[in-house]
Amino acid sequence: MTAVWRPELLFHRLMLPDWLRKNKAVEWNYGALDEAASNELQLVIKQDSSDWENIFRILLIPKGQLDDDADITVKMKAGVVLPEPQQPRDPMSFMISDGDKSYGIQLLDPNNDYQTKGPYRAVEGESAKNKLNNPNVEVAATVSSTSTNNPDQFELSFKPSEYFGSAYCAIDDGHKIVALYSDSLKLSQGLWFELYRFKSTERYTINYIEITVYKDSKPPKSC
Repeated sequence: MTAVWRPELLFHRLMLPDWLRKNKAVEWNYGALDEAASNELQLVIKQDSSDWENIFRILLIPKGQLDDDADITVKMKAGVVLPEPQQPRDPMSFMISDGDKSYGIQLLDPNNDYQTKGPYRAVEGESAKNKLNNPNVEVAATVSSTSTNNPDQFELSFKPSEYFGSAYCAIDDGHKIVALYSDSLKLSQGLWFELYRFKSTERYTINYIEITVYKDSKPPKSC
């Protein structure tokens, strides 16, 4: 019998707008949601008065469930509505956190950023209830793009024990960046998903966020 490497599923959820609006597991920053403009297919985040505001956070793995150096992989898939030309910029950061440190990927604005920075960049900072403190967007090299056929779905991957993150989308027949963050997360404190804005004047529209957390496979015992 052939031995099989089997990962362990720790968390999975396809988060749709209605669930994100109504479920108590989602800890919203007061006033961030544009309730009137949102519907079953679009979650609209309105402008605010604070740069790097924490829009909402969701506990994925409770405190005490993992060792600090647990061998896990976090996968995200985000579907967003890109802004029309001349509309407010909309960079938003999809991040994982232990409650103290956060790191992730910031999706950038196609009208202003793609030709200089590309569709995304790595970001890290200090997690806080209201905003990301000491944000650092100089984590990794960016890869610019001159394409005007802009994607609206992004795939993100993180491996906290190895300080690793990556982002991929379909622009330019396939585009990616990889990053090494400056510090690991203390996973024994729990694992959160956090969404942050960039500038206070920006608006965002999200169709869905899918998050999966695996405990990675170990070599199987010989059978």
